[in-house]
Order: sequence, then structure tokens, then C-alpha cells
Amino acid sequence: GPATGSRAAARQFHSASVLTDGSVLVAGGDATDGASAELYDPVNATWTTTGSLNVGRSGHTATLLPDSTVLVAGGNNSEGTLASAEFYDPESGTWTKTGGLDTARAAHTATLLPDNTVLIAGGYGQHATDQSPPALASSELFVRPPALQNISTRLAVGKGDDVLIAGFIVTGSGPATVIVRGLGPSISLS
Repeated sequence: GPATGSRAAARQFHSASVLTDGSVLVAGGDATDGASAELYDPVNATWTTTGSLNVGRSGHTATLLPDSTVLVAGGNNSEGTLASAEFYDPESGTWTKTGGLDTARAAHTATLLPDNTVLIAGGYGQHATDQSPPALASSELFVRPPALQNISTRLAVGKGDDVLIAGFIVTGSGPATVIVRGLGPSISLS
């Protein structure tokens, strides 16, 4: 087939995810450090490096989420089988650590469900270096941790009144929590 240009790193047991803009995120794998990532542009057949994973890993999963971020979960590295997870933000090209898996696992599957949770299933777990890794019959749901959305506003107040009012909504698939904070000389607690 046609040439695709040279990648920055040779790798195996990595992940490849088509992003919403059509580019392909290739991350981790058995490479020099296992943390590098790069983007393939299919229109121009070029590769560019992007931010590195916080934790080098291979045998992990990568799942494109509806908000265009990519969840990378599990895998293994020189320290063993991993329970850690992180998000890739294609807008900034950066990775952010997030809550981990309940069970360290590699060579598992990850499936985006209609409610935007990710079903993590099977794979193999932690093992001693002189033993075969145990196959896992377990599964778990990865639920994105809630985020704070700033909905604060400024209000005109009378002369001599110093007032700060801020509000946040904790988002997610569960019930919403509204946090309101007011501060000022004429605001009393009730």
C-alpha cells in the first residue's frame, strides 16, 4: 500500500484510536519508554508527536468518549499490571490522570456503553514474575468522575457592599449537586 511516513517510535501492544477530527492517536506500547504518543494525519500521511502518557503502558485499552477525549486504562509495564487510567485531551494534546480501575488488568476489553460508562472486562491480572498471569473473569464499569462547571455570575451591589457569590454544578450521570458559596458583610447564614 501507499507509504504513511515514519513514526517517531517503533512499538507493539500499543493502542490506536480514530479521533473525531479523523486523525489517529497511537499511544504507549512496548517502545523506548512506553509513554510516548503520536498522531497520524491520514490526509497528509504524516506523523507528529503529542503529549506523553503519565504512566508508560502496553496491553492497555483506549476508548474514544463522546466528549472527544480518550480514556486509556490498565495495561502493564516494568512495575507489573496496572490499575491506573488517564484521559487524553486532543485540544491540548495532554494527558490527565483519573481514578483507576478496581482491578489491575491488561489485555482486557473496553466498550463504551450508551450511558457513556465504559465496560472493562477480562484480561489478565497481577502475577509473580515466575508465574503465568491469571485470566480474569471479572468486569467493572468505569464512570467518569464528576467535573465542576463554573456557573458563577457577577451582580451589581450597592456602595460599600463587598459580596462574592460563586456557584458550581457537579456534573456526571448521577444526581446533580449544586454548590453555592456567598461571602460578604451583609450575607448571613440561615
